[in-house]
Amino acid sequence: MNDFGAFMAAAATINRFVEFVKPLVAKLNLGEQAYKSVLVVIAVLAGVAVALLGKLNLFAGVGDMNATVGILLTGVLSGLGADVLNAFIDLLYGWRDVVRARAFATRQSGLWDTVHTAEQKKLAA
Repeated sequence: MNDFGAFMAAAATINRFVEFVKPLVAKLNLGEQAYKSVLVVIAVLAGVAVALLGKLNLFAGVGDMNATVGILLTGVLSGLGADVLNAFIDLLYGWRDVVRARAFATRQSGLWDTVHTAEQKKLAA
């Protein structure tokens, strides 16, 4: 597996871990901002731990960067990337629902049949 694939797998794993820890953090009865901050800190620490254990370094070919610094940066990005990955997946699912709703509305309006029939007539000619 290449480094980016490992990075994405780590980000997804950290995301699941943070989702698992959320109810435990919620029991601490922190304020909303403190709750979010604690979750970000947990995600970043988990990212750094995973990067150190797996020796993940997305910055291996970047100039004269120290390998340890590259691993730490990869860990921070994978920890923060868990939220970014989750937002990206939510965005994709949101667009999927919008596209499906529009396709359904187009078919219900009869426009689909008109366009489809016109295309078939064009192909037949």
